[in-house]
Amino acid sequence: MSKLFIQLDLDYLDNARVSQLSRGAKFEYIVCLMVAKRHYETDGLITPHQIWRHEPETAEEEHGTFVKELVSVGLLDEVSGGLQVSGWLERNPSAAYIEETRAGKRRAGRAGGLKSAEVRGSRTKPGASVMAKQNEAIDIVDSDSTKFIVHSSQPLTQSVAESHLDSNSDLESKTDKSSVICDDEF
Repeated sequence: MSKLFIQLDLDYLDNARVSQLSRGAKFEYIVCLMVAKRHYETDGLITPHQIWRHEPETAEEEHGTFVKELVSVGLLDEVSGGLQVSGWLERNPSAAYIEETRAGKRRAGRAGGLKSAEVRGSRTKPGASVMAKQNEAIDIVDSDSTKFIVHSSQPLTQSVAESHLDSNSDLESKTDKSSVICDDEF
């Protein structure tokens, strides 16, 4: 998820409503905006506790005074359940819109992943069911149940590893088959 942010106009302090506020109320409003954005699912509805927990050193009465200032100039509205940032949905997407957008992105990502897997699957040779990433090992069990460990610093499919082991029978004859480790010899 990308970081959330609030947009604060450079003329914030010159706004007619903001200029009437005490210094503490100006800061309290910025905290209110940040809390509302963090809890976007409430569409701008916040509680006094959410605000005050960010400034525990400020007395509860002082917070109450700041909130009253913000309500008096129309930046916050007192509603049942808490405080509503005035005009929140005029300047921010609704929670329903955000969820709808996220669901669409999830669907698109899933569809893209499935399509990518389908394309990758069509490029795989028949019988090559295992794919190792670079610097990983593949365990191969041949017809007599002997296990081989093939390691490569290049991407490696099971079929390529098996063909490599078949072409290096002299290596197999000199070494116990259960401990053959091939590294970039093909």
